[in-house]
Amino acid sequence: MPHELTLLFDSVGCNGYIKLMYDKLNTVDGKRFSFNDLENMLISNKIQQVEEKLSNYANKVYYKEILGLKAGIVFIDYEYRNDLTEYFRQNNYDIDFVMLIALDYGTISYRNIKDKVNVRLVAEAMGGKGHDKAAASPISEEKKRALIKVLTETVKYNIE
Repeated sequence: MPHELTLLFDSVGCNGYIKLMYDKLNTVDGKRFSFNDLENMLISNKIQQVEEKLSNYANKVYYKEILGLKAGIVFIDYEYRNDLTEYFRQNNYDIDFVMLIALDYGTISYRNIKDKVNVRLVAEAMGGKGHDKAAASPISEEKKRALIKVLTETVKYNIE
């Protein structure tokens, strides 16, 4: 239920969620907390949206060996980083860890897919820190400029 509550929050927003929960908790009268048909529909729709988004992200994975490990590299919205990691685990992707580049948040998150992989070591090599299973590093201004340089150097101008 906590995951469903989060999905409901994402569907109706902060103020809508507060009002909904306030009304719901004031009318429980000793009954078991449950979702009504509309709330179930909103949760179901959100699940479908998230699954579609995760599938789209998974189709855009770049594979690269980093520090002797198989990495899956994905450009992603920050909020989906943990969901996509779980998606890779559940669908048995042949990678050791995932490198999630969230330009909107200015970070690179590292999540292990295989238990034996310590992503903290990868993050430290990239100027970050974290835990064995989840770590992150910032995308510095220097890295952003380098990325822009690589992208713009590959552009071929054909001006007649």
